[in-house]
Order: sequence, then C-alpha cells, then structure tokens
Amino acid sequence: MSLELRILNSSEDTEWDHFVASAAGGHHLQTTMWAHVKAVQGWHAERLEVVRNNQIIAGVQVLIRPTPFALTKIAHVGKGPLYPPGDRTVAQMIITELVQLIKINRIRYLVLQPALADGILDQLLTEHGFRESPLTFTSAATVLIDLRQDLDVILARMKSKTRYNIRLSQRKGVVVREGTDDDLDTFYQLLTLTGQRQGFTVSSRDYFNTLWNALGTRGAAKLFIAEVNGQPVSALLAIPFGDTVIYKRGAWSGAYSNYHANELLHWTVIQWAKAEGYRYYDFEGIDRAHAEAAIQGKPLPEENRSVGSFKLGFGGDVVVYPCVYDFVNHRVLDWAYRRVLTGIISPSRSGSSRHFLDNLASRFIQFAAQH
Repeated sequence: MSLELRILNSSEDTEWDHFVASAAGGHHLQTTMWAHVKAVQGWHAERLEVVRNNQIIAGVQVLIRPTPFALTKIAHVGKGPLYPPGDRTVAQMIITELVQLIKINRIRYLVLQPALADGILDQLLTEHGFRESPLTFTSAATVLIDLRQDLDVILARMKSKTRYNIRLSQRKGVVVREGTDDDLDTFYQLLTLTGQRQGFTVSSRDYFNTLWNALGTRGAAKLFIAEVNGQPVSALLAIPFGDTVIYKRGAWSGAYSNYHANELLHWTVIQWAKAEGYRYYDFEGIDRAHAEAAIQGKPLPEENRSVGSFKLGFGGDVVVYPCVYDFVNHRVLDWAYRRVLTGIISPSRSGSSRHFLDNLASRFIQFAAQH
C-alpha cells in the first residue's frame, strides 16, 4: 500500500502519542503531552506523520520557537524521527519533508538527537545537509537499570558504597512516599534550593504546574518524597513512558547529608518501577566522558564527577546516545558556523572552556536568527 504524509500541529493527538509509546526508540519528548509542557517556554509543535492503511508507521515531532528577530525561528527534535528500523524509504521520506518544513517555517537553526543509532539515518541526514554537532546541547549517555532482574541481583550489581548508603538510610529511619498534587510546592522549593546550591537556573513554577497538569494527572508523571523525621529533604520527579521509568528531576535541600536520602529515594523508585511492570529505570543523563571512562574501567574525570559517580553507583548499564546533528538554514551562516565553532570546540578542551564556547555558540544562534 502507498504511504501518506500528514503535517499536523494539533495540541493533542492520542493516536500519535500511542504510536510513540509503542515505536522503537519511542520517548516522551516526542509526545504531544510534552509539546504542551514546552509551550509554556514559547515552543510549538509541528508533526510529520507517515501513514499506511490508516495507521501511523513513522514520523517526527519538531518543537519550534520564534526568536525576537525578523520572523526567524529555532527548532529542536528530541529523540526522533521514529520509523521502522532499517526502512530507508520511510526514513528518506521523513528527512526530505523535515528539510522542507525547516525552509517553509524560516527555521534558521535546528538541533536533532536521533532516537536510535542507525547508519541509514546518519547517511540520510548528512546527504540532506545535517552535520554532527560540535555542541553539548543534551546528555550524551545514560545509565539504565534492567528491571527484569531480581531485586537482589540489582542490589548486588551496585557499588558497595551505594548499597551501604541505602541500608544506612533505612536504618536512620528515612521514609520515602509517593507524592500527590499537594507536594508540588515541596518539590519546587527543594528544586529551587538545589539550583541555588549548584548554580543552575530552575524552570518557572508555571512550567512545572503545566507539566504536572499534562502528565501527573494522567499518571504519566510521578513524584516521590524522602523525609527525615517528617521533614521533606529530597524529591524525585519520574516520567513513566513505554517500558521505561525516566528520572526527570531530582531535588535535595542539602540537609541531613549523612542520612543518604537520595540513594534510598532512587532505590524506592526502582522497586516501584519493577513492581509496576516496567522494563528499565533510566537515570537520563551522564557526561560522555564519564560514560567512556566507565565503559573502559577508568577513573571518572573530575568535571561533574559527583553526579556521574552517584548514577553509576547503582550499577546499571552505560548507554551512549547517538550523536546530535544540527542544520543551519543559511549558506553564509552555515559556513561560518562550521569554520569557526567546529574549529575551536574539541573534546580535548577543559570543561570550563567548552562551557564558554557553548555559550558563544548560543550567541551565534541568536545572531543567525537576525539574518
């Protein structure tokens, strides 16, 4: 049967969301529920859907955001496109139409992180003008816990220090409970304290209200709270999707550090996910350098070492994501981007240097939006 292409921008599409949940590499970032959440930050979604026999077999959701400059836009594809693995015809159709969407919408810059590693997709992206990105827009790797294992096996695979801290937390009486709507304030307060302590910007309360209304009320987001003597000290926002529970955000007040509530918090969510029948628990993000060091059995680099060490301590499998691609829709700016940024950003540079250069790249994107 022939293939049909649909271009949609409806705010809700349960047929698409069901397809994403069952597709190889399907991820909540490709759902209309997530597009609704991102709308708070000024993004809107366009979807390309490939249909055969009235059923979606492939597609991609593109999040687009206008810039302040002359009707130009930037865009992001997270964990897409989705298509039958190895089907070059369908993949070709999606990428060809994606490039047309970029041009029609005057998108100056688009970032794409594939859902799965696929040589066919890599080749098609390159043929259509995409290039491997030299920038660090998203996490390059993750740690996955296989929940098909017995809990005793999962515990045994952990680093001895992580296992010890979980048991210590239990002995000290830390209590972990599932949160409700009423705990959203507590979560946000703890997250704000974490941001202040670690020096990162916390998304607005409206963003998390929208996230919870879009996902939490449907059971597509879960809150867990760890308490010491009735006082909330840690919180975890998880997103169950498809066969995986994803650790989306973590928050800690900074108090009771010797109680190790964070370790028990994750262990409790891992047990919950297994009991609910999920296949994986995904820590969603460690640095590529940490992933490579872990795979090679080498010490972790110092940059962000505490985060990588904490996640790796749970003994899961290290998974390196496919490389990120970008597309600059302007001949002169594309030339400048490749010559200038690719030349000065390299893996050998220090973390602070790369951070500076990534900020420089962001300014380049702003400049691109003006031309």
